[in-house]
Amino acid sequence: MLGPNGAGKTTLIRILTGLTVPTSGKTLLLGCEPVKVKKDLGLVPEISNLYVDLTAWENLMFTAKLYSVPKKERIDRATKLLKLFGLREA
Repeated sequence: MLGPNGAGKTTLIRILTGLTVPTSGKTLLLGCEPVKVKKDLGLVPEISNLYVDLTAWENLMFTAKLYSVPKKERIDRATKLLKLFGLREA
C-alpha cells in the first residue's frame, strides 16, 4: 500500500487488524469483520514495535496479552517460537 504521509495507510491497517475501531462505515476483510479473521493475520510494520528494554520472552508475553491470548496458550506459543527461531536466550 502506497500513499503520501497522512493519507490514512496506518489507520486502515489498524482498522483491518482490529487495533482501531472505525468511527463510521463498515469494514470487511476477506468478507468478514476484521475481528473474526484477526487470528489469521500477520503484520510486519516498517518500524519495530518491540520494546528494547524487554526480553524476547517479555515482548511475546506482552503482545499476546494485548491480543487476549489465554495465559497457557501464550506461554506454549512463546516457548515454541523462541525455540524455533533460536531466540531462547534473547
